[in-house]
Amino acid sequence: MFRPVIAIVPVALTLALSAAASAQTPIAVRTYPAQPLIEWDGHGQYLNFDFGFENPGDSARVLERIELTVLDPAGRMVWQQFVWSKGAANPALKGVDLNLPAQGKLGLFNPFHDLPPSLPLGTLRYRFIFAMEGLEPTVVVTHEVKPIRYAYPVAMTPPVDGPALVYDGHEFYSHHRRIPLGSPAMGGLPANPVRYANDFTPVGPRGELSRGSLADPTQWYGYGAVVRAPADGEVVAAASDVPDNRIERGELKLPDGFGKLDELRQALGNHVVIKHAGGLYSTLAHLRPGTVGLAVGARVRAGQEVGQIGFSGDTGFHVHVHHMVAGEFKFITEGLPVRFDGVRRIGLPRSGNQAPAANGVRLDTGDLFEAVRR
Repeated sequence: MFRPVIAIVPVALTLALSAAASAQTPIAVRTYPAQPLIEWDGHGQYLNFDFGFENPGDSARVLERIELTVLDPAGRMVWQQFVWSKGAANPALKGVDLNLPAQGKLGLFNPFHDLPPSLPLGTLRYRFIFAMEGLEPTVVVTHEVKPIRYAYPVAMTPPVDGPALVYDGHEFYSHHRRIPLGSPAMGGLPANPVRYANDFTPVGPRGELSRGSLADPTQWYGYGAVVRAPADGEVVAAASDVPDNRIERGELKLPDGFGKLDELRQALGNHVVIKHAGGLYSTLAHLRPGTVGLAVGARVRAGQEVGQIGFSGDTGFHVHVHHMVAGEFKFITEGLPVRFDGVRRIGLPRSGNQAPAANGVRLDTGDLFEAVRR
């Protein structure tokens, strides 16, 4: 155990100074988002938040070790883990950017992202060790986080019928998750709207993505598949006039005039944004041109067709419908977790027996499922 060298200041933005390096300018650390949420199911508790560091001093620092101590609601230590730069050929922090420049910033993905489902989470106490003499830390930043369980105010159903694959969700290695807030690379971006997003794509009878060449978006099983409203609500934004992208010689080609489109059309392509009860907003993006027949103000019911999957907007190379939920209708805002009702997990090719449909299901990268609608 390393002996503590600074006092703990349990606030959203912590300034901490090592007693052994009292002349040093303190390093600031914050969490993204400021109030971390616990996404949870019977398999685990998922901590989808990250850190940003700012160094106002004249000396660059390198993060050498990260420690987490979990305190239960009564303040008792119930769990502890660490990662650091020392060890065998492949230490835990190898390959991660750990350099905090002088008068600079560093974004860091939370390495302790999945915790046991029964672990009582009260306070998460992090120690970030930026310098050591032997095994003794000399520059330490301590930061406390009090995550809360998300209450899931609205039950939703999957936006596709299936069989479908969560092509990319929001687990630790998903591209939705790995937006380094607090890093200069993001230009000061304050929030991650896709933090809990899922990309859904229908698949073939054996789980294949395409009937032919993957380079032809129209050959994907997802292309033209029906997209449905995940819950009752009101349409607050919609577009159906963005041409599909195309793939030529392995390169993504955007349609002519793409740069003149507004911000929403560039990012989302053809899309529908639905306001639900409880102040939640669902965004369904990358739809097929000409298939969104809804105007702003239209009321929709859960399971109602709102468009078809296309290949428009900022899509990358996969044909899918992108679904994300947020607590406000803003281009840059923090995303929120979602659970789905009427979900049957499946295996392909199909066998005679099918699992029953379940409610309150958390879907994430790699899940194979179909929607069971009433």
